[in-house]
Amino acid sequence: MPTGQLRLWGGSDVPKQKRQHYVPKFYLRRFAVDSGRKILSLFDIPSSTFVRRAKLKTQAYRDYFYGRDGIIEGALKDSEDAAARILKGVIRQKAVPPWGSEDYTALLAFAVVQRKRTAYAAEEYNELLDKGVKAVYRDDPRVKAILNHVRGKDKNPAAFALLFAATLAPVTFDLRCQLLVDKGDVPFITSDNPVVFYNQFLEGRGAPGSHTGLACKGLQVFFPVSPEICLLFYDADVYKLRYSKGRPLEVSEPGDILALNRLQYLNSRESVYFGNGVGEAYIRGIDRADRQRRREAKTHVTEYPGRTDPDGTTHSLVVSGTHDVRCELRLSFASVRLRAQRYRLGDRAVHLRDERVMQVREDFWTLVRQRRADPRGFHAYLRDMLPQRYGGTL
Repeated sequence: MPTGQLRLWGGSDVPKQKRQHYVPKFYLRRFAVDSGRKILSLFDIPSSTFVRRAKLKTQAYRDYFYGRDGIIEGALKDSEDAAARILKGVIRQKAVPPWGSEDYTALLAFAVVQRKRTAYAAEEYNELLDKGVKAVYRDDPRVKAILNHVRGKDKNPAAFALLFAATLAPVTFDLRCQLLVDKGDVPFITSDNPVVFYNQFLEGRGAPGSHTGLACKGLQVFFPVSPEICLLFYDADVYKLRYSKGRPLEVSEPGDILALNRLQYLNSRESVYFGNGVGEAYIRGIDRADRQRRREAKTHVTEYPGRTDPDGTTHSLVVSGTHDVRCELRLSFASVRLRAQRYRLGDRAVHLRDERVMQVREDFWTLVRQRRADPRGFHAYLRDMLPQRYGGTL
C-alpha cells in the first residue's frame, strides 16, 4: 500500500483525544502569523467577524468528531504523518513527487480524504441521508404523519464519509498535478474545508447535476498548502495549462489569485484562514461579492415519477447528489483542449474520465466482499488488471 494512504482497517494506537481536528494542525500551521506557529488570522462568515489573532488549536475541530475509540484518529494520524513529510519537501523544493510514485499517490489520497473528513462533509452526508429517507418514505402511510417532524442522521457521519473517500480515492490515480506558486501581492488563503473540487469543463458545457465526482471527466482539485503554494490536480486529457518547462507555474495575475481565494471562501463551512499579507478589506471584499453565491443547501434529492402498476403501486426514480461550488471560474493559465471541446455530452447522466477504471473497481470490490482481496490493495490490482483485462496502461 502506498505510504500515507488512509487505512480504515487499522492504524497507529493513539490516545483517545477529545479534541479531534478535521483540518490537521500541521497543515494550519503553514498559515500561522507568528513565529511559534500557534496563531493565525480568520474570518468567521456567519458573524462577519474578522479576527487578526486567533488560537490555531481552537480551529476546525469537534470533540470526539471521529468517535471515542481512537481507531479513525489513529488511521488519520498515519496519513497525516506521511503527508506532513511529503508536503514539507514539496514546499521546500517547490516540486511534486513524480506521477505514479508512492509519494505522489499518498499526496493525492491525502487531498481526497481531506475533502471528506471535515465537518462540512459530515453535515453533507447527514443532509443527503435525511432528504433521501424522506423522499423514499414520503407516501408511506406508516410514517407519513411524522416524517416532517423527524430528521434522519447517522451517529458517526464522518466515519461513513471517510470510508467513501478511502474506497474511491484510487480512481483519481490518473490526475496530474501542477504546482502553483503565488507571485502576486496577496497570498493564498485556506479554510475549514480546504480541498475544493471543481469542473470548469462541464460547468462551461452546461451539464446538469454535480460535476465533481472522483471519476468525473474534467475534475479539478485545488488545495492550497501554504500562503505561497497551491496544488492543482487535474484531468490532463481535458485541460491544458500554461507551459512552465516542467517547473512550478508562477501565478502573478491579481485576477487569478483572487479566483483561487474565492474558491476557498465559497467552499468553506464557516471560516477562512490566512497568514500575514492578507488584509481585512481584501477578505471583506470577497465576502461582499460572493456571499450570495455560497451554497444554502449542501445536497439535493429529486424524485422522477415512473409507472403505476394495475394494483395501484407506483414506481419512481430518486436521484441524489451534492451541490458543487459554482462561480464561473476563469484562470488565465488554464484552457480546455481542442479534443475535449469536441466531446459530446449526449444524454449521459454521468461523464467519466475512463469507464474501464470504474469496471476494475467494481470487480475488485466484488472480490473484497467475497474476502478474496485485501481492501488496501486496489492500486496493485488496478496496475495489474487494467492492461490485462481491459487494455491500456497506467
